[in-house]
This record gives sequence, structure tokens and C-alpha cells, in this order.
Amino acid sequence: MTTAPAQSTSMPAERPLGVAEHFMWLMNQNRPTHSATAIEIAGPTEVHEWRTALNTLQRRHALLGARIRDSGNGPRLSFGHTAQIPLRVTDLAATGWQHELAAEMRHGVDAAAMPPVRAVLLYNPERCALVLVAHHAVVDGLSQAYLVRDLLTLVSGGRIEGAAEGAAEGHPGHPVDHFLAREIAAAAATLPSGMDIPLSDRPGIYRTPDPDAALSIDAATLTQTQTATLRKCARAEGTTVHGAVAAAALGAAAELNADWSTVPLRVHSPLSLRGLLPAPAEGMGNILAPATTAQVGKWSDPWEAARSFTDTLAPFRRKSALLQSLALWTGVLRSRPAPADMAGMLAAAAPHELLLTNLGALPIGTSYGSLTLESLWGPSVLFGFEGNRPSV
Repeated sequence: MTTAPAQSTSMPAERPLGVAEHFMWLMNQNRPTHSATAIEIAGPTEVHEWRTALNTLQRRHALLGARIRDSGNGPRLSFGHTAQIPLRVTDLAATGWQHELAAEMRHGVDAAAMPPVRAVLLYNPERCALVLVAHHAVVDGLSQAYLVRDLLTLVSGGRIEGAAEGAAEGHPGHPVDHFLAREIAAAAATLPSGMDIPLSDRPGIYRTPDPDAALSIDAATLTQTQTATLRKCARAEGTTVHGAVAAAALGAAAELNADWSTVPLRVHSPLSLRGLLPAPAEGMGNILAPATTAQVGKWSDPWEAARSFTDTLAPFRRKSALLQSLALWTGVLRSRPAPADMAGMLAAAAPHELLLTNLGALPIGTSYGSLTLESLWGPSVLFGFEGNRPSV
């Protein structure tokens, strides 16, 4: 679980936040924007096995024990802290993962004082559910999936292959833009002089954070057969599963709100940057770039709606566009905007009514010794715009 091959150099005590980390840290200053993932596991475990596994992962992955502090000269990550990842244990029979995830979403992660990750174990000796909550500046959704894989490997008595972070070449403590610095600089040189972040003609409105507000989590599952059919149909129709899910969500939104039948809804799709890294990246980090597209919800042909969404999103996925996006935000963050200024900028640059995350076909298994990973729900995150609905 590293963001690149590891380096023999020692872990720095501190470093500045990378561009994606800084972006999410500033958002979190205005309202909690942490992410949460829930899993359901069948098989016998003991509580102390979960505690030991979390401790082992924290020793292996430097970011899981890091802190974020505002140095007065920009936010910085500091390493080497010893406080354990918080683990709250509750009775599986007395609650459910939806209830616990909703409760955790209402309360942010104070990464200045505590580890950037916490966990809730819904325990029964023969089956469990686990909710992982992470500061989004440090851990993205796919990172949480890899964390689940390694956690279950350890709880089931297995071993994680490979050296711990910081032991080999390609320092995992570095942000993604460290490895892409030359390419980002080259992309910046291609931008028109004076080009700035594109602004929406319909700025968003931030909700006032309310930790006591009601929050419901709905969950629906497709069978393996249904999932395979959806993927096959999406390919045949010249679109993607992400496009099909977006079209379905937009259509449902139009049914709920008649205005969304004719007024385009903004859909925020986080795009992974892992494919740009010099080596396969399996692990900790915020390795994402933002992309917001707009489309009306009501279509006579849902597959045409899916194709339209996929075609609109396609330019954002190109390597050149991803690097230019990083270059633009690098320039913005270099000026060290205050959190309030960033809130206004984001309301103008990236407002959306629907947040659609899609981890795709996860490269993790379902069998871990005597344990079976039955489901993985998430990541869930709220950016705080008025009318925002997360979909995962």
C-alpha cells in the first residue's frame, strides 16, 4: 500500500501538504468533508484481533499516524506520532452499519490532534461490521478499500507481503504531485496566459454545518448476475457503468424534483490519478482530481443519457486534462487562500447537486482465511453544498 515504490531515505518529520491534500484540508476547515466506508464480514473474530491489526497497519503506513497542523506558513503533515487509531466497539445486535455510518458522518476528523483515521466495530463473535472514517486530505476511497484488504488479511492471521513504508525506495510519505512535479510544470506551461479555474454560472451555496441534523443512509445491492448484465449492456450501448449509474441517479432526481427535468444537475465525479504514477499505487493517500459535469435528468432513452454523461466526462479523464487541473489548483493554493476564501471559490468553481463515487471493480478478494468479505459500502462523503446528495 504505497503511493509509489519506496525509498531508502528516512521519513521526514514534516512536509507541506500536496495539492490534493491541501484542497481537501481547506474544504474541511469550512465543514467536515471526511469519507466513510462500511464493510460486512462473516466469520469468527475477537475484538483484540481488530485492535492488533489496526496497530500493525498504523506502523506500516506512515499517513495513518500523521497529523495536519497549520504552521502559519501553510498546512503541514507531521509523522511519527504514537496515538493509536481510535476504535469504538459496539454490539452488532444493537445497531447497524447504516446507523453508525450516519452518526460518524456528522462528526469530523480532527487530524490536528488525532490520527486521520478512526474505526467503529459492530461486533458479534461470528460476524462483524466495520465502519472506517478518514480525513479526506489523507485517505481517499480506494485507499480505504486497500486498507480493508490489509486489515482482513491481518485479522485472519495472514501476513502482508513487502517492506513497511519508508523501508525501500519511493517514499510513500510524499504526495502524488511530488511524483508528477515535472509533468505538472510542463502542463502549466501549456495553459493560456492568465487562465484561471473555470467558474460556474450557477454558484453553489454552502449549508451551515449542523452536527445534530438527521442523516439517513440508504443501501441497495445488485446481484453478481445483475452487475455482469449491467457491465455487458453498458459496453454494448457505448457507455460505462459510471455513466449508467449517473443516468439512473439523474432520472431519479428528476422524478423527485420537477425543476431537475429541465435544469441541468451538476454531478461531481472524483477521478483517480493513480494511473499517472510511475508505479502501481495501492494504498494511502488522496490521489484524486475533481471533475464536475452538468446534465438534465429527464431523458426518453436512459442509455442515451448514459452516453451523453460519459462523453461529457471523457475530456476530464485525459492525462493532459488531469495534469492541467493539477497545475491550475497548484497555482491557486500557492497563494495560500484562507478557508473562507476557498469556500467562496469552490462554491463558484465546483458546485454540484450530486456526488457520484465509483471505485469500479475492486482489486481485492472476498476470502481471507476463515473470514468472508460480504459487502463493502462506500465511500460516503458530503461536500456541504445546498441540495447535495452523495451516491456511492
